[in-house]
Amino acid sequence: MTAPTLCTDRHDTAIPVRPRLVPYVRSRLPPAIRQHIEASLPSLSCGLLHIAEDGTTSFLPVRNGAADPMADCLIAAHEYERARATGTILYVVVTRHDGQPCPTEADREACDRDLVARLIISLPSEQVHTVVPRVDIPLFGRPYISEKYDCYGFVRDYYRMECGIEIPDYERHEFWWRNGQNLIMDNFQQAGFHAISGEPRRQDVLIIAINSEVANHVAIYCGDGLFAHQPSNKLSLCEPYSDEWKQKTLAVVRHEKFK
Repeated sequence: MTAPTLCTDRHDTAIPVRPRLVPYVRSRLPPAIRQHIEASLPSLSCGLLHIAEDGTTSFLPVRNGAADPMADCLIAAHEYERARATGTILYVVVTRHDGQPCPTEADREACDRDLVARLIISLPSEQVHTVVPRVDIPLFGRPYISEKYDCYGFVRDYYRMECGIEIPDYERHEFWWRNGQNLIMDNFQQAGFHAISGEPRRQDVLIIAINSEVANHVAIYCGDGLFAHQPSNKLSLCEPYSDEWKQKTLAVVRHEKFK
């Protein structure tokens, strides 16, 4: 991917990036972000990862408005407003110098206030830190973040926020199903669920295999032919439980409180 010349003062130019960006950033900075970082030196840089209403994912370079831009990052309120007017902010992206505390309590407070995850890139090592809100964010319209806002995190939050039921969390890593693990089928009974036959009911959990021999996705059946889930390549949503999704469903499980 070749990035065009960036505007370092405002996001007049949006540079397309891959939807599943966080694993990609951890292994190799996308050209759009790298070029913005280099153009901003010696100052620290800021930007927004953004998904437009048509599903296009872009990096929006923005001006660092901090009083001392070589030591801190600050994005003006109007930059957030402009980005939100055309879609959803997936992540705030900021840089730090190696040796600076990362993340700071100020990072966490800003993340909680804005309800937007942060990617903090340390320089020159290019180590990437992910900070997510410590408070509840809405179930729908969330970005995918592995091990936090993934499909299982969506199900856990749904049951806690909508049903008042706490289901256990399990350690998991990106693409765990490719490493011989079968975490969903191995753990759903321990989490308080049992398999059912027949048609799903509202609040049942759908266990799904997507391009995999083992289950690697879970979703909530909402009733009326709809289901809700957190895809890895788009924001969390409710959509029709189509024949295609039914064919990918390996099992339907129901929590013990809904017998």
